[in-house]
Amino acid sequence: MRIFVEYALLGILLNFNGVLLDNLYTKSKTVVELISGTNRLRQIFTVNGAVLITSNITASNGVLHIIDRVMAPITSAKTVHDYILYPEIPSYSFSSINNASIVDLDLRQWTSETNRKFTVFLPNDGHLVSMPSYGQDRLFKDWYLIRKIYHAHTVLDTFSFIPSKGDIPKLTSMQGDITFHRENNRVYIKSNRVKALVIQANVPTVNGIIHVIDNLLYFIYMNIVQTIQKLPNTQTFKLYLERQSAVKSYLGSLNGTKTVFVPTDTAFAKLPSNKQQQFTNDLTYLSQILNNHILSSEVDEASLVNGQTFTTLSNKSITVIRKDQTFYLETEDMQIQVVETDIGCTNGVVHLIDNVILRKDYTVWEAITGNDQLIKMKSFMQNYNDLPALLNNAGVHVTVFLPFDYVMDDIPGSTLSSFSTNPDILYDALSGHIILGHTLATFNMSRKETFNTYGGHQLTTVFSKEEISVTGSYIKAGVIVRDILCSNGVIHIIDNLMHVATRNVLDEMKRHKEISVVSSFIGLYTMQMLQNILSDKDEDITIFVPVNNAFNDIPRSRADKFLMDSLLLERILQAHVVTSGSHLVEQLYAEQNLISVEDTIYIRKSNNTDQLKVHLHKPFFNIMFENEDFQDLSDASDEDMTVFVPSPSSLANITTNPSILTQLYLGHVLPGLKIDQKYLSKQKPKGAVNVTGNNITFSMTNQTIGYSIDVGYSNLRYYFNIISDGIACSNGIVYMIDGLLNFNNKTLIQEIQSDNSYLHAFNYMLRFWPSDSGKKLRQPDRHFTLFLPAAFVVDSLSKAAVDFLDSITEQEKEKFYARHVIEEHVLTIKDISQGWKMKNNVTAEYIDHEIFLKWNNTQSRIVHANILSSNGLIHIIDKLFIDLPEMPTTVSPKGTTKKSSHTNGSESVLIFHSFYTIVLTIFVILLT
Repeated sequence: MRIFVEYALLGILLNFNGVLLDNLYTKSKTVVELISGTNRLRQIFTVNGAVLITSNITASNGVLHIIDRVMAPITSAKTVHDYILYPEIPSYSFSSINNASIVDLDLRQWTSETNRKFTVFLPNDGHLVSMPSYGQDRLFKDWYLIRKIYHAHTVLDTFSFIPSKGDIPKLTSMQGDITFHRENNRVYIKSNRVKALVIQANVPTVNGIIHVIDNLLYFIYMNIVQTIQKLPNTQTFKLYLERQSAVKSYLGSLNGTKTVFVPTDTAFAKLPSNKQQQFTNDLTYLSQILNNHILSSEVDEASLVNGQTFTTLSNKSITVIRKDQTFYLETEDMQIQVVETDIGCTNGVVHLIDNVILRKDYTVWEAITGNDQLIKMKSFMQNYNDLPALLNNAGVHVTVFLPFDYVMDDIPGSTLSSFSTNPDILYDALSGHIILGHTLATFNMSRKETFNTYGGHQLTTVFSKEEISVTGSYIKAGVIVRDILCSNGVIHIIDNLMHVATRNVLDEMKRHKEISVVSSFIGLYTMQMLQNILSDKDEDITIFVPVNNAFNDIPRSRADKFLMDSLLLERILQAHVVTSGSHLVEQLYAEQNLISVEDTIYIRKSNNTDQLKVHLHKPFFNIMFENEDFQDLSDASDEDMTVFVPSPSSLANITTNPSILTQLYLGHVLPGLKIDQKYLSKQKPKGAVNVTGNNITFSMTNQTIGYSIDVGYSNLRYYFNIISDGIACSNGIVYMIDGLLNFNNKTLIQEIQSDNSYLHAFNYMLRFWPSDSGKKLRQPDRHFTLFLPAAFVVDSLSKAAVDFLDSITEQEKEKFYARHVIEEHVLTIKDISQGWKMKNNVTAEYIDHEIFLKWNNTQSRIVHANILSSNGLIHIIDKLFIDLPEMPTTVSPKGTTKKSSHTNGSESVLIFHSFYTIVLTIFVILLT
C-alpha cells in the first residue's frame, strides 16, 4: 500500500513541474481537460480524470492543485499491449480482447510501441457472461466482424480520462462513436447501441489509458426477446411475455424490425395490485397492453423527433415530446418518460420507459390502496374520512407526496403514540402532502415552485434531472418513486414525513451523510451529556453543524489535539449548540447573539461568505510566507497573533523584495496578541484602542459602522467588522481589510492627483517654485517629505500676494521650495514631534496636542498628517513659509495668541465664502 501511494504521488509530482492552472498543458500522461461549459464559473477542469477542487496555491518552490481523488492506479511501466497480456490489477484478465487482436496484427503491434497514444476499453473476462451459442456461431464465422469489434474498443491518438463529475464528450473509435452517460453515480458507455458499465476507469500505461468495462462493445447478437430476458430491470415484462406466446414469438422473429417501449419493473410496480392481477387473469387484455408498447418498424433515438406520432400494434397513438434533452411519450393525456434509449437488438431496438402505457382508470386513492409500498400510509389515512373521499373523487385533480412504509416504520414509537392520542397532529401533516387543482407529474414540474396544500400548509418542489425534492414546514423529502399516474392526479413516493418533526436532533443528524463526521463524534461514549441534550424531547435547541469538508481545513496538529482530548472536543461541539429555542434562519437577524452551551454565537447577515474571505486571504499568506519572521510566528502554535489581511487587489503589484515583505509584516501583524471582541470589550476607553507591536502602533477606533484601523497613515485607514470580517484561528485571529496599512503603490505625485484639493494646491505651488520642481518630485526612486498648503490657503491669497509670489527671484523660489520640501528624508509626524532637526530655519513646536511648524514669524499648523506614498510623505499645513506683503489679520493660529504676519485676510475670506455658500444653498432648496 505504501508503494502504491508513493508511486501515485510521484506520478502527480513528475507531471506538473509548477504549472499554474491557466498554463496547464498536456505533458507525458498528465492530461488536463475542460469538460463542461463555456462560462468560466461553470467550467470543470480535470487532471487524469480527477476534478480540480482548488487550484493555483503558490509556494516558494512550485504550485499546488488540490484534486478530488488520487490519480490511481499507479502508472504502469507496460505498454497497452503488454498490459492486456499481463494486467497489474488483481482479478482482471483480458484474454477475450487479446484473442480478438489477431485479426489486426498492425494494431496489435502499434499498441506495443511507446511513441503512440491510445484510449482503450477492455472487457474484463470475469464480467463477461458465457455467450450463447447463437452469438458464438455468428461471431466466430465472421472474421471481418471480429475486426470491427476489436476496433470499436480502441481510440487512436488520444489519452482520454473519465472525470468523476460533469459531462463526458463522445469519443470516436476506429469503428464508430463511443458515448457516455451517468446513471446512479456510475458511468456507462455505448457503442453501436451496445451498453457497458465502466468498472475501473483511468488506468495509465506507457502509451495509453485503459478503462475496464463489463461487456463486449459493438456486437449485437440478441433479438428483442433475448435482450429483455437479459436486462436486469425488465423482468416483469419478461414474465408477461412468457404468458403471451404470440407476442413473444413476434418479438423473437427476425422477419422485419420492431421497436418496443419496455416498462421497467418499477413502472409495473406503480400499478395497483388489482390491475396487475388483471394482467394475469385476462390474457386478451394482457395482449392488448403488451401491444400498446410495440411498433412494427425500428425507431431509434435519432428518429424520435419532437412532435412525431407513431401508431402501436394495438392501434394506440403515441406522440414524442422532447423537453430539456429528455424524451416523453404522450398518450391519453399522459406523458411517460423514456429513461433509456437505443438498446440494440438483432431485429430492432428497445427503449425503457417509466410507466405502463394503458388507460389510467383508477383514482389516486385506488392507487394508494393497491400499492405495496403504501400499506402503512393507507391505514393512517383511513382514520380521516375526508382524505380517502377527496383522493377518490374523479372530479378533483390532486398531486400527492406520500412517505413509503419504511419511513413510517422508522418513526419512534413515542411519536407514533402521540399520533394516536392526538390524531389532529398527523391529520395536519398528511393534509399538507396534498396539492389541489394540479397534476404535477415530472413533465409539468418547474425548477422550483411553491404550492398551497389541502391542509393550509405550503410545499416547495425543486426539480432537476438528477433528483426531485419537496419541502414542507422546513422538512425536506426526496422523491424516490415519481409519477404514479392516475385518472385524477399523480402520486410521488417520498422518503420523509413533512410538516411534523418525527425525530429528535440527534436522530435527524444521523440521516444526513454530509455531517457524518460530527455525528460520529457525538456518538462517542465520552459525549453522553451532549447526546442527552440533543435527544431530550423536552429541550428546544438549535445546532449549527459543520459539514464533513469543514474538517479538511483544520491543521493536522490542531486536529490531533482535540481528537486526543475528549473534553476539548466536547467543548468545541457544545459551542455549536444553542439551548434557548429553535431558531429558523428566517427568524435570525443581523448582530443577534445566541448563547451556546460553551460560547456565544454572533449572527451576521451579509452577501460575503466565509469561504470567499478564506480565498481572499490566500494571496497575502502566499506572499508573506517568503518572510522568515512570519513563518516562525505562524509555526509557533503556542503564540497568539492578530493579522490584518489586505485585499488581493491591493497586493497585485507587490514584489517579494525582502525589505517590502518586512515592511508588510511589521504593518499588518501583531505578534503575541489576539485582538478579538473579548479583548476589545475590556479596553478603556472603549472608543479607541492603541496597541504597539514591532515598534508600530495600531490604532483602532470604535465607530458606528465598525472599527477603523491604521498604523499612523491617514490615507491608509480602513474599516472592518470585528464579527463578519474576522476568522478565528487556533493561535490568533485574522481580519480582512480593503488595503495595505503601511505601504502605498502610488507615488507622491499619483497620491496628490488622487485628491482634487491636493492637486489644486500643488499646481499653485509649482507656479511659485523653481521650474524643475515638478520634475524632481516625479522621480519615483527619490524620497521626499512634502509640506503642502491646504487648498483654502492658496484660494485665500490676495491678488497682491499672488503678484508678489510671481515676482520673487529664482534664488527666493529655491528657498521657498526648500522650506516646503525635504529631499531624501521621509519624516512622519512622530519623527517631527520627537525633535527631528528641520532645514532652512523651519522648526517644530508641540502645542495643545498639535504640531506647528515655525519659520520666521509664520506659524503653520499641520492640519492633515502622514499621507503615505511609495516615495514619500505628505503633510497638509495651513500657512505658507514665506513673508508676504503685510496685511491686516483677524484670526490667530489655533493654540497660540501670536499674530501671523501673512494672513492676508484668509480667514475673513473663508468666512465670507462659507456664508455665501450657505445662503445660496438655502435659496436653491427653496426654489426646488
